[in-house]
Order: sequence, then structure tokens, then C-alpha cells
Amino acid sequence: MGLSCSLAGVPFLDGGMWALGGEIRWFVPGHASCFECTLTDEDRKHAHERQSCSGFSNQTLDAIAQPVPSTISTTAVIGGLLAQEAMRHLYGWEVTHGEAIVYNGLTMTMHRTTLPRDPNCSCHLPYREVIELNSGVAETTAQDLLEQAKKDLGKLAILELGRDLLLGFHCKGCGRYEPVDELLGKVDEAKRICEYCGKTRDAEIISRLDRSELQADRPLSELCVPQGEVLAVRGGKNGDRLRLFELTGDVERFWG
Repeated sequence: MGLSCSLAGVPFLDGGMWALGGEIRWFVPGHASCFECTLTDEDRKHAHERQSCSGFSNQTLDAIAQPVPSTISTTAVIGGLLAQEAMRHLYGWEVTHGEAIVYNGLTMTMHRTTLPRDPNCSCHLPYREVIELNSGVAETTAQDLLEQAKKDLGKLAILELGRDLLLGFHCKGCGRYEPVDELLGKVDEAKRICEYCGKTRDAEIISRLDRSELQADRPLSELCVPQGEVLAVRGGKNGDRLRLFELTGDVERFWG
């Protein structure tokens, strides 16, 4: 979400919390740091490990060690600050960007901290030089986009789907695999329980593709990519080079 807002030139209000504390941060395109600037190498390493508060991840629930819950009071404070900052922005009042407002419920203190801007960050510029393709999601595959980007980005380029796709469930208890092919957010967590043996199944989830994966040969429509989508392909030595493709074929057919 932070990357999408940065590329689209849209302000991004971020909030997070832990057991007795939390913070909120404004990221305004063109000013100070962006969300990607705040990520460490370790953050980027784990950025595509799909996890959520509901436990949906590539690990089973049993493998998640010692979860730490947040408290109602903490969520109320952080949620209230987020709502207040959103209203300030909507009313046209000035908001502070490039800083985090940090709340510590253990010491009952609140302070601001500066978020440093990374001059080498590749996400500061909005969408530009978007390559329009006269094709739609039904006839375009991930392999097609990767092939077009290969000349500029190399063979190791990666397509960002921009969404979490649940391919299926694998049960280690009885060995059965159930294909799903649905957006993760549309699948009820209860579906993780195997109807044959009652075990919690592993969820096979993807959000990006390279040329080596079997899913790369499937039409983008089967990967739940909507019509007219703008998709990013990353490459380069550190993944810092970007090519953007817009699937305009469906839009042109719709408008005649």
C-alpha cells in the first residue's frame, strides 16, 4: 500500500501498534521520507512473507511462536490519532510528514521522531513512462510482461501482482491439496481447516512472479488481476529498476 501511494502521488497515513504502544506516520509524496525509506534490509527480506492478524500465512498456526496481543486501550489511542490526522488532512489543515508520533503506554509518554529520507530510494517519483499494451488480462500472461521487460531489466525481473493471491491449501496431515485461486481477503479463515482430517492446512500465497514459476504462464485474469490494471516489473542488481505496464486493451474494448 505504501509503495502504491508513493507511485500514484497519494498521501499515505500509516499506523501500527504493539502490546502497550504504537505509532502513526504521514508519508506525503515529494516531501521527506516515503514508506520504503523506512524499511531495513531485513524488512525487505521478509516483505513478501504473507502474514496477517488472522493468522493467514505460509506457516501453520502452530508454528507461530509466542504471539503478543495488543490491548484495547492501545488500539483506542492509535485508532483515535489516525482518525484525527485523517480529518485534519481532509479539512485542509497542515499535517506533519517525515516524522512518527510514538506512543508508549508503559511509561505513558508520547514523542516525535524523524524518519530519514533515503536519497537512493527508487519510490519517490510518481508513475511515469507507463507502457500501454493493447491487450487485456484474459490474453496476457505474466510471462508476456516479463519478456517485454527482459531487455531493460534482465532475466531475473519480477512481476508485482499488487495483491495477495491464494493459490490453494496443502494439508500435511493427509497430503491433500485443494486449489483455490482467489484473493486472500475474500477467503474465510475457516477454510484452512481440512475437511478430511481436521488439521490446519498451509496456505500457498503469491504476490509476485518470476519467469521460473508455473503460474507465470497463466492469463492474468486467472490471477485475479482486474481489467485496465497498471502492473510493475522490477529488476536490476538490487531490484531498484522499474517498468510499468498498463493493460489498456480491456478499457478500449469497453469504451469502444
